[in-house]
Amino acid sequence: MAANPFTDHPHAVGESYREHMGVALGVSRQLAGAAAAALIHAVVPRFHTTTASDKIKALAGCIERHDREGLRTNATLSVVDGTVVDGTVVDGTVVDGVA
Repeated sequence: MAANPFTDHPHAVGESYREHMGVALGVSRQLAGAAAAALIHAVVPRFHTTTASDKIKALAGCIERHDREGLRTNATLSVVDGTVVDGTVVDGTVVDGVA
């Protein structure tokens, strides 16, 4: 059977075409928001000082954890005792519900 350019990759990562589209659209929406924040920061440096980099770190954390829901909806960073963490265990406490 010939390779299907619409389903080969989604199936390779354990998703249907529709599921994969939802994740990809969610990531692109979040990156567009980060890009807008970076543009505002470029013009007025006191605004959005860490917004774009925080979003990129949060998305990277979701990718590492295989958190498709975070990629699809809203990847976030958490702060524990002043330290930015993303879905990790800090002093025995689970942050963002990921062990």
